[in-house]
Amino acid sequence: MKNQWKPLILIGLILTAVTTVPAASEFTFVVLGDRTGGAVPGVFEQVLDEVTFLSPDFMITIGDHIEGYETDPAEIETEWDYVVELMDETGIEYHLTPGNHDIWDDQSGEIFERRFGSRDKAFDYKGSLFVIIDVSTHYTAAQLPDERLKWLEGVLETAADFDNAFVFYHKPFWCEDFTSGRPNFLHELFKRYGVDAVFTGHYHRHFYTEHEGIRYFSVSSSGGSLPRGGREKGSFYSYLLARVVGDSLMVGVVEPDFMEPAEVVTVDDVVAIVGIEQGSVSMSEIEVDELTSLGTEKVTVSIENRSHVTLRDTATWVSRGGWTMEPARDYVEVPPGEVGMLTAFATNDGQVFPVPALSLEVPHDHDSTIPVWEPLRVRRVASAIHTDESPQVDGSLDEAVWGRSRVITEFFGWRGEPSAGDSTFLRLCYDREKLYIGIECMDNMMGEVSAGVEERDGHLRYDDNFSILFEPVR
Repeated sequence: MKNQWKPLILIGLILTAVTTVPAASEFTFVVLGDRTGGAVPGVFEQVLDEVTFLSPDFMITIGDHIEGYETDPAEIETEWDYVVELMDETGIEYHLTPGNHDIWDDQSGEIFERRFGSRDKAFDYKGSLFVIIDVSTHYTAAQLPDERLKWLEGVLETAADFDNAFVFYHKPFWCEDFTSGRPNFLHELFKRYGVDAVFTGHYHRHFYTEHEGIRYFSVSSSGGSLPRGGREKGSFYSYLLARVVGDSLMVGVVEPDFMEPAEVVTVDDVVAIVGIEQGSVSMSEIEVDELTSLGTEKVTVSIENRSHVTLRDTATWVSRGGWTMEPARDYVEVPPGEVGMLTAFATNDGQVFPVPALSLEVPHDHDSTIPVWEPLRVRRVASAIHTDESPQVDGSLDEAVWGRSRVITEFFGWRGEPSAGDSTFLRLCYDREKLYIGIECMDNMMGEVSAGVEERDGHLRYDDNFSILFEPVR
């Protein structure tokens, strides 16, 4: 069997291209970890909801479905009723591997067998052999009775007739044996008959190894309490999603909450957030005339709270360029549906751009806020001179009117940063009917100037260009 994938911690589905094989040998299955051993309410239920959405061909559990260790058979039956109802509601075929919380004595074993049949089980699914072994009451593999080992060997003898052979049992005997260097006779049996992968649980931790050609998975908890150590030691809620294509097995580790419903973000949500970003904060405008220096200007800010939650935040001015804003920080509290006001004073030492911006968090709902970044509104004014002698539009600026026009030289990039490169000169004039704009763009290396965009009305932002935008509604 080809091991095309190593295990991955995925927040998503595990689907990838593989060698084309007949459709009959392609399928998916889910391996669920322990539900109990200190069941945490809601986790296993959420896992089953997600698995239902994934709709695998079937599920296999790895044991410990009930808390167990009860003497009252009615209580044991009640625990099983709950688990069976959860599993049945998925509508997905499932197979149970017994764990020590499921079978701990003769009575619990009899209840399991009456409900689910034999504790040991083997079945064929689309050319792959699946084997479930009951180790619930054993502490080492050596404690398995001879008659059950004979059954197991008889099943594994047929593995050569299948594309794959997968084995499932609850307690990971292999882990201690492999790490300590002890022989593991189950592994020797699996190796002899060509088992491809082994899945176990019990420890509520995810870990993986490949040993002499066989892949071993310890499935983390799918609902039982988590041991200490955190993710670094494999302690996190998860389950396995496996895909079989021919003789290839691909396995991914899936954590609950990796999926969201389609309506997790709606058009209305986006519209509301954009409205908050663009419409929550407005402010008075500062007019900058290049002929006069700017002293201190008063800025009035209005903050609208469109949510149902009181806005409480500290509005902060992020000063840039030659600007100073006072006060730099101001506490804001605006009840739902109302508008709050702030006053600030802007001082500039001559460099107009980039302008400062007001930053604050505006509530969207009870659980989230939207960061709002509103630049200071600065309107730059440039003067054009009147002329009775209209200049020719011929690419030449040799008329006298251009010599009388005030030369504007300070320009900025589209993000507000000072414009890089050689000098640019702008002149403006007008007659009774027209506005004339004269532009000289200097370059010390004219031979290297080239046009990246050649089509008419093409997007010029990243080319060497000078843009003029008209906003007549203002």
